[in-house]
Amino acid sequence: MRIFIAARSRFAEDCLGVAVARGVRQAVALGAGLDTFALRNPYSDLGLRVFEVDHPATQARKRRRLSEVGLTIPASLTFSAIDFESDDLGRGAT
Repeated sequence: MRIFIAARSRFAEDCLGVAVARGVRQAVALGAGLDTFALRNPYSDLGLRVFEVDHPATQARKRRRLSEVGLTIPASLTFSAIDFESDDLGRGAT
């Protein structure tokens, strides 16, 4: 399973690299969970902003864990809290 996750991440990040080369400067991760891409964003110097959209409790847990291990939230990362079961993504999130 681990190799599948690594391969899937590599494929997605390679595709994102192609998009960045074409001028894309925003990426949205729906249900980001504990994904680490935004922390190691290799395209931040090119202006890529990452928006992580997830449940408020999940984002609070992630922020807490990042703080506990001494990792800084990069300026290129924006958290957007939304409950996919009750909120409407189309109307905006906080």
